[in-house]
Amino acid sequence: GILYTRKIKKSNKRRLKLSVKKQLTEDILLTRRIIYIENKEDLKVKNKITLEYASRIIKSIQYLNSKSSRPIYLILESDGGSVEAGMKIKDAIESSRSKIIGVATGDVMSIASYIFEVCSERWIVDSSHVFLHPMWVEMEFKIRLTPHTNLSDVSTAIIDRAKEQRDKMRKEQREIYNQYATRIGSKMTQMQVKRLFLAKRALTAKSVLENALADKIIKEFNFDKPGQSI
Repeated sequence: GILYTRKIKKSNKRRLKLSVKKQLTEDILLTRRIIYIENKEDLKVKNKITLEYASRIIKSIQYLNSKSSRPIYLILESDGGSVEAGMKIKDAIESSRSKIIGVATGDVMSIASYIFEVCSERWIVDSSHVFLHPMWVEMEFKIRLTPHTNLSDVSTAIIDRAKEQRDKMRKEQREIYNQYATRIGSKMTQMQVKRLFLAKRALTAKSVLENALADKIIKEFNFDKPGQSI
């Protein structure tokens, strides 16, 4: 009826306002060479890292590179998302002519923690956490497949597909373990990195720094003057 139509219109207006506000915020941040990989698109909808979302981040990196070689600040506060999307962002970070400083301002989980790790410099706010875990994918019959899944527990109806997917995941997971071990250096072997992932626990800022997963802890990020963050 009329009342329902009015509610729909109000809801659409609110979404439009949020969208416009978010776009204005993103544009302002870009002028300060800040890119935000955030946890939520609005107050209710979680914003996972998808291929579409990754494309926006990559375009922002390319745009800022075209303007200047000054540092880019990549703010992370995300539950993660697609491994493929994360890998594309990782490639853009590694090919950037500008130094990209990753800043963990909240909980950084899953593939978002990998994006944080490949940044040129890694800052973490003292109240933040980083959560590492092996990659996984949901398959048919509600099977959660990881690189370490024992296929003897998998139905014969999907074992061939599961084996192909698991082998692909194992290769990608080894690359991630190796990337972490290489970045960390002598402080941790690839096997120790693997154990850290298998522990599946949230690391405090202090633990992140002690495990050489960050370069420094800051109290807060200065959005007006990023270089003056303390």
